[in-house]
Amino acid sequence: MEPIIKTENIKVIYNRGQDNEYIALNDISIEVFPEEYSIFFGPSGCGKSTLLYTILGLQKISEGKLYIKGRESSSFSEADRSNLDAQFFGIVFQYFNLVYSLNVIDNIALPQVFLETEKEVRLAKAKVLLARFGIETRARNLPASLSGGQQQRVAICRALVNDPLVLLADEPVGNLDSESARVVMESIYDIN
Repeated sequence: MEPIIKTENIKVIYNRGQDNEYIALNDISIEVFPEEYSIFFGPSGCGKSTLLYTILGLQKISEGKLYIKGRESSSFSEADRSNLDAQFFGIVFQYFNLVYSLNVIDNIALPQVFLETEKEVRLAKAKVLLARFGIETRARNLPASLSGGQQQRVAICRALVNDPLVLLADEPVGNLDSESARVVMESIYDIN
């Protein structure tokens, strides 16, 4: 079986050649296979988020190679990258990145808009996820009226609405109480 994500000797160097040069990732090689559940552990500042953003293509690689579904990422066109972002990856950012002018259900359904999914279908998918994560009663609320934990669950639902092959989560339970964290981690495990 081939890995769906593979890195070979990835390096990310900030301010290369300058006095404040910093190596954020150094010689990182990983393989992630279909249906695998992987967690990166480490202290704050060790490069976990940088690795996720590198895999997503949001962070430029200084050295090394990244393969997605067997294809080297530097060969991706803008359209390839856009399709990956829309259908291959789901991302839960550390700081939610919700659209605060949209209500909860519209935040969750938003990635479906870019796939040109009919409104009824995208709202139905969003409602299923709202129920799964126990926030269905908040569907019409704006994100600012939610607790941090509820906002995080909305962000997770949004990341899952396109049924991505890979869910990348940057501290998905970092803002949740222990019971909510347990529910979210169990749900992510079940979805996997």
